[in-house]
Amino acid sequence: MKNQSTVKNLLGGLQWALYMISTGIVMPVVIGQSYHLSPSDASMYIQVTLLCIGLATITQAVFGHRLPINETPCGLWFGIFTMYATIGVTLFGSESETLRVLEFSLILCGVFGFILNMLGVIEKLEKYFTPTVVGTNLLLLVALCSKFFFQAMTSVYGDGYGMNLKVVLCSVVIIVLTFFLMNTRLKAYSVLISIVVGWGLYTLLGLSTPYEMPSQLVRMPRIFPFGPPRIELSMIITSFLCTLLLVTNLLSSMKIAQQMVSQYDEVATGRTKQAGSCFSFIYILLGCFGVTGLIPTSEGGGFVVSTGMTRTKPLIIGGIIIAAISFFPPITSLLSMIPESVGYAALFVPFVSLCGFSIECLEGAEDKKSMYQTVGLSVLIGIGIMNVPGTGFTMALPAFLSTFLSNGLIVGTIIALIMEVTRIHKKEKEN
Repeated sequence: MKNQSTVKNLLGGLQWALYMISTGIVMPVVIGQSYHLSPSDASMYIQVTLLCIGLATITQAVFGHRLPINETPCGLWFGIFTMYATIGVTLFGSESETLRVLEFSLILCGVFGFILNMLGVIEKLEKYFTPTVVGTNLLLLVALCSKFFFQAMTSVYGDGYGMNLKVVLCSVVIIVLTFFLMNTRLKAYSVLISIVVGWGLYTLLGLSTPYEMPSQLVRMPRIFPFGPPRIELSMIITSFLCTLLLVTNLLSSMKIAQQMVSQYDEVATGRTKQAGSCFSFIYILLGCFGVTGLIPTSEGGGFVVSTGMTRTKPLIIGGIIIAAISFFPPITSLLSMIPESVGYAALFVPFVSLCGFSIECLEGAEDKKSMYQTVGLSVLIGIGIMNVPGTGFTMALPAFLSTFLSNGLIVGTIIALIMEVTRIHKKEKEN
């Protein structure tokens, strides 16, 4: 019985590892291209990103929130990295200098997180994450990601090329297979099996690229790979605003995970301060490696419900696997070849669960009339922003403002949070 449990945890850990790779590999690849990193430096950047994802996930699962949600590169910091890839040369002199400035900004984000946690600000914010705020956040997340899902699963990126029917066929097979596995005893490994089968089909259809063996078998990560952090006072405002928004995201992801897991198993609560401390440590670590910011992902909740893996042990094993393989370039190079369309198709079903849970959250709101107004305004503005070209903000606003105001998920969630805070304070005064 013990051996059976060990095998189950190991397979669950492997599935978590593949899930974290499939959701975390794209952003470091794009950042490497944006900063014109050499093949060696780009490979190193992927390596340290995977190492940080593994360590951050383990840190939160063991010492922080203790919930089955993984860390993944966040869109907010990804937007900052890609934006400064364009304007950083003008502001700071070169791309390498820009990356040094971003190292400083990440460390500063960790310091601000530590201060907010010590002052109790993070714990005070927790009570405002009501079903209305959480449900709104999930609806916006689904709206944001649906575009990326269908782009990847059809290979249509708005670059003048039509959809690739082979990619579409592969995606449909993976989705149908995942739905089928969800109703069998293999439910817990549905995503893992779908990725393996989908990758094999992708190769048979002649869609995959040839594997090139790296020259190094083992490589140690470098601290401050782009040089020591460069202090820029102009980044203080950006880092502080980032910290506030990321803390909001942290609390939202924790609340979502608690509500989803509590339906099936016991769940850790009252861990806000510990999660805040781990958040600070993680961002200082990210700054040391120059890795784009990470967040506990709300999508992980859908993955947990779909697979039934509500315990943290498989997640911790997955984090250990990710951290361990980051030292071996042949393995990281192979895993980085998981086709984007295969990863998104395998994660489509967990996202369906997430969409359903957002509606379930909203049904739990006490004041329905207020909820309808909050959701309507937040979702309308949030999705509206998602459909405005990014240049519409960058050409009219300062860099630190355009980064946030062009993010419909963040803006919509903040609007919902402000409206809910106002409603709660008004209700408390009346009582």
